[in-house]
Amino acid sequence: MKNEPNQIKVIVGENIKKYRKLRGISQEQLSELVSISTSAMSCIERGKSYPEPETLGKIVNVLNIELNKIFIDNSIKNYDTALEDFNKRFDLIKKDKNKFEILYSVLKVLS
Repeated sequence: MKNEPNQIKVIVGENIKKYRKLRGISQEQLSELVSISTSAMSCIERGKSYPEPETLGKIVNVLNIELNKIFIDNSIKNYDTALEDFNKRFDLIKKDKNKFEILYSVLKVLS
């Protein structure tokens, strides 16, 4: 597939951005922590370039994630299928008070 390398760049960039935001780290802070320019980090997060292997190692260390998570595409491809799966999982979670409390806490933060 001709677009596959570009798709991988986008997945890598989106995941770095997602985990950076989850950790409450600004793009400027992450750039500084891994010793690259903010401009370079912006290009990586937008899927315009790959990080150098050494930089990628630093990024996963700072974000405290496993390397493989950077390459996994977690985007929703089909909204209806995802919604159906979510509802099934939610029905199971509702039966477990501890899991429900955790999910409710997360939802309160997100909304």
